[in-house]
Amino acid sequence: MAKNFKYEYKQHIRNTAPDMDKLWDRIESEIDNKEKERITETTTYVRKIKHSHRGILTAAAAVLVVIFGAKIISNVSVETDDKNSDESNISISGNEEQENIGYPAVDTNEIKLYSSISFSSTDTQAYNANYTASGDEYFVEQKVLQETEYFADVTVQSARLTSHGGQYVLKVNQTYSYDGEELSISDITLKSATPYILQENREYLIPLAKDGDNWYIVFENAPQIELTLDGGAVFQNGWNSLEEHSCAVDKEESGVNDFYYDRMRYCSAQDLQELIDNWRQI
Repeated sequence: MAKNFKYEYKQHIRNTAPDMDKLWDRIESEIDNKEKERITETTTYVRKIKHSHRGILTAAAAVLVVIFGAKIISNVSVETDDKNSDESNISISGNEEQENIGYPAVDTNEIKLYSSISFSSTDTQAYNANYTASGDEYFVEQKVLQETEYFADVTVQSARLTSHGGQYVLKVNQTYSYDGEELSISDITLKSATPYILQENREYLIPLAKDGDNWYIVFENAPQIELTLDGGAVFQNGWNSLEEHSCAVDKEESGVNDFYYDRMRYCSAQDLQELIDNWRQI
């Protein structure tokens, strides 16, 4: 009975015991799988690291691009600013040069004192109420321009005043003809009974015409355009072509029948070109 029991026990152990070969196969298989998973995970991790590094490098490269790009842009901006600064300086220099050649800016709201405007010195009287001008009494620009044969920029060399008017010798600085051709003369001698005397050593722009060999002022019964030493011009407000960029002039009344003392204005001498242009278009 004991023998049978012992036999049955051994048989049971044999039947229930695991197959060690298969067990080892399973163990090795599990080990291989784990190893493969570890390798796969390691490979994946390495790839992630590489990808991460690539991203870092890409980001770093982007940062460098931004930095160097900003540097380049900064340099371009600086160079552009320097260029613009140079151009601005050139423009400012041009304005300074324009002022140096005698073309001042005019504030149209300003009122200039005639006594403070810069003119060449003179000993000649400015007005003579006893003189009776010839020609029209009222100034009309269009009519004056139609009768004008030449405009002349002149400096009065001498003004010999008589009881009836003045005899003038005018040095010609520049002439303006209707067709644009220069008039080659050095001086003009003329007589005029204008009460607004052309003063010695002063400079004027005068509308002129000729009667045979004799020169005469087209409109005598008003002050002539007087040029200043600071590049300006003083004129009576009948000259509509000069009014737009001008300012008022406060001038004392010269005497009896001086109807223009409160009608005087000041403009830049460069605006006289507009008057010349208007004349040539008539």
